[in-house]
Amino acid sequence: YQKQVFKALADIMAAASAIPNVQFGEFCWWYFNNAAGMAYYDDETKSAAVAALGRALHVFSEPHGDPSVNGGADAEFLSNRLRDYVSTLAGYVRGFHPTAKIEVLYPCDVNHPTPAGVHSIGWRLNRFINLPVEWERKETSGLDRLKIEALDFGAWCRDLNLTRAAARFALDLGWPPGSLRHMVPVFQPGYAWQKECTTALGEGLSAVNLWAFDHVCLHNIDPNPFSQAATARQMG
Repeated sequence: YQKQVFKALADIMAAASAIPNVQFGEFCWWYFNNAAGMAYYDDETKSAAVAALGRALHVFSEPHGDPSVNGGADAEFLSNRLRDYVSTLAGYVRGFHPTAKIEVLYPCDVNHPTPAGVHSIGWRLNRFINLPVEWERKETSGLDRLKIEALDFGAWCRDLNLTRAAARFALDLGWPPGSLRHMVPVFQPGYAWQKECTTALGEGLSAVNLWAFDHVCLHNIDPNPFSQAATARQMG
């Protein structure tokens, strides 16, 4: 189903003589537990784990579970499954549109390696499985771009130290700034979203996206001050 959806989107852009730009996001395992534990245990994943590991997948009940359990094999299986899923979709789209640009949206707040912000979200298991090791470098990711979001750190925590760390997250991993974008929330009254925009553009990231377009319209937000920066992008 998702192959068809992303191909259809790419087809529309190509038909308009535009280079297809496709965002996979948020393509991650779910971040929070409930009474049943973490969301790794659908029938297909359980069967794949038995085939890959020769046994049932370890039961991770919390996002702070230990990714090194069983020598790290179980958490690595989940991370690789995410990597391979995205790679398959990207390959399918590029099979029809070889010049298509592929981007993954990575939520840096819910995947923070330690609890952070007023809601103490994150934890080490989320960070391990939702950022496959290949995605830590552009050269091995198979992606054209990475887009970072941290809506909780901004809109809800209003913590500009955390949002700055999010803006720098992929830079510190070694990603080139021209291959990075940053998503900034504008929906929460009282949040200094303009400062987050300025920070991200000041770090050299290629673009800032305001989340979301309906909020931009509802609040009559003028993005023109940021379009003066050479790296800013504005929808016409």
